[in-house]
Formats: sequence, C-alpha cells, structure tokens
Amino acid sequence: MKDFNYKFLTYIDPSPWITKIQALEENAWFEWTEKQIASKVHAKTTNIGILTDINYGKDGPVRGQSTRFYSYFFEELKQVRKIKRNIRIRLHTTC
Repeated sequence: MKDFNYKFLTYIDPSPWITKIQALEENAWFEWTEKQIASKVHAKTTNIGILTDINYGKDGPVRGQSTRFYSYFFEELKQVRKIKRNIRIRLHTTC
C-alpha cells in the first residue's frame, strides 16, 4: 500500500456520529443510490447521503442537495464547518 503524507489538522470525536448512525434503520443506507448507478466502482457500496451532487462537482464547487440526514446530523456538521472555517483562516494568514 502506498504511504501518504498528510498534515494533522485537528481531531473530531466520532462518538456523536457513531451514536446517530447506529440509531438509523438499515434502509437509510439505501436511500441515495445514484452513485452506485453512475459508477461501477461504487456499485456494491452503500452510504448515508447528507449533501448529494450527482455530478460529483464536475461543474465546479457546489453545496449539494440536502437530504433528510442533513438536519439529523446538523450539530455534528456545525463542528465540521467550524473546523473548516478555522483551517481556511489559518491557511490564508500563513501564505
């Protein structure tokens, strides 16, 4: 396996995500199937779509279409957005 270099930015506690994912019914994993249909590589995978974009950003950066899981994971996503914002600020101030 290829070694990857990366820069550690921060830690996100996965516990809230895990708790919510475990509480979902199994059919939640099969609600968004466009990627399995569009790509043979993903044909046998499942996922919980939060923000979906069937074009996978090919038309440039997009926010994506919110699914019902967006509100379900809203608090967890707030933490991710805050970290992303802080990283963006650090990158701009160090350049």
